[in-house]
This record gives sequence, C-alpha cells and structure tokens, in this order.
Amino acid sequence: PIFIQINTSQEDNKSGIDPKESLSVAQQIVESCPKLDLRGLMTIGMAHRDKHQVNPDFLVLKECAQLISAKINKKLEGERKSADLNKQICQFVP
Repeated sequence: PIFIQINTSQEDNKSGIDPKESLSVAQQIVESCPKLDLRGLMTIGMAHRDKHQVNPDFLVLKECAQLISAKINKKLEGERKSADLNKQICQFVP
C-alpha cells in the first residue's frame, strides 16, 4: 500500500507534491502501476495557529482526496499529520 504525500502548506522545507498535481499523480499510479495499491493521501501541515478551527492544510488534503476518489472511483484513506512544537498530533480523515 502507498500514500501520496501532498505539500498542503506549500512550505519549501517540506516534501510532497503540489495539491494541484494530486489528481494526475494518482491517476498515473492507478493506470500505470497496477501492482501498487494507492490507499490514500498524507500531509505534514503547518503548526496550527487556532486550536478552535480545523487546520486549513487538512481541508486541502480532504479536498484532494474527494476529487481523486471521485475520478478513480475508489475511496481513499487520508492520513493527516500536523507538526506542533509541543506535541505531535495525528488524525485520520475519513
């Protein structure tokens, strides 16, 4: 199983593809790499500023997952990760 890493925060110091490229990369994997099992997307978002709101990087990841799922006709798992100076927060996107 593989996950595509999306650079949702557009930070130069983080890895991952641009969110705008996520559909084409996912389609290429599904169409050209039949032995790979695309399971979902993942990101390491920016440290969240407002603890009372959803991190915008996670919303970008969810939008990418919804678009890809609709186009390739497969529900993707989404793994969200947020870097925080005091703790690591890991959440999953349905």
